[in-house]
Amino acid sequence: MLSSAPPHVGANALAKTRSVSSLYPAVPAQPTDEEASVSEPTYTEIGATESGELPPGYRHARLTTDLGRGVDVMAHATNALMTFQMHRRAGLRPAATAPRAAVGVDLICRPGAGPLAVRVPCRIVWAADDPRHTGFGCGTLAGHPVRGEEAFVLNHDTDDVVRFHVRSFSAPASPLARAAGPVMHVMQDATYRWYLATMRRLVR
Repeated sequence: MLSSAPPHVGANALAKTRSVSSLYPAVPAQPTDEEASVSEPTYTEIGATESGELPPGYRHARLTTDLGRGVDVMAHATNALMTFQMHRRAGLRPAATAPRAAVGVDLICRPGAGPLAVRVPCRIVWAADDPRHTGFGCGTLAGHPVRGEEAFVLNHDTDDVVRFHVRSFSAPASPLARAAGPVMHVMQDATYRWYLATMRRLVR
């Protein structure tokens, strides 16, 4: 999520086109009892990514990509986003407490492999599921390397173009994240670009 590096960013990986159903199960895995979090978000500006007015004192990111035109593209993209297919296809190995994004659902991603795997727990703090506007915001929980919020938003605009937006605000929460400094920012930006590329592949 907010601080995880994408597992693949090379041109060959971006060029791959496989069906989602052949790579990932239709329903995300659920966290174990030990993983399910009872903690509250680790920041105070809960829900700020919904309006797009990001709070001061954090690093901000805003990225957008066009996915295509029409109601079919919007429907396909909505299903991919709201059922965490985008996260699975991006290689984040999500485990969620519900099969579809909704307020209160906990989402734990595990980017990386072996000793390099990182556990990044979040909670969905707002969600929208309308025909022309869909998305949700994930707030960080205890154990996440950063604190803040990340939003994934789909808009079917008046020009008939479906646009996918990623926006976030974040600050380091762990000693490792603070020590990483600018490297962490590079990783975040690469992750966001990977989200956009992943969604574009999913709606082809």
